[in-house]
Amino acid sequence: MTPLFRGGLIVLLLLFTWISSAHALLFERRKTFDSEISWFVYPVVGTIPGVQDFYGLGGTVSGIGGSESDITVVSLRGKAEYFDDDFQIDILSIFDIPLFTDHLTFTWFS
Repeated sequence: MTPLFRGGLIVLLLLFTWISSAHALLFERRKTFDSEISWFVYPVVGTIPGVQDFYGLGGTVSGIGGSESDITVVSLRGKAEYFDDDFQIDILSIFDIPLFTDHLTFTWFS
């Protein structure tokens, strides 16, 4: 690599870095839309070959109180092929419930 080519490459890299930094300073973010409450219920069906089949129902509520908060509940039941008992799994997840400010949130998964 000749010194002239190396110097030109460094100048180009510095120029591209400066242009992208200037663009980042001038870039204006778009306003985000207000959250609307939404909900959906969905079936859950699956199989783990040679172990068990399972089925269940899930439900999610999003945008609670106009925030980014979500609550999801899933309940699964199944019949085990090679084990004595059938099984039951219940899942509850709570995401981003604001506590005192919008920046301090509560999240729970069980």
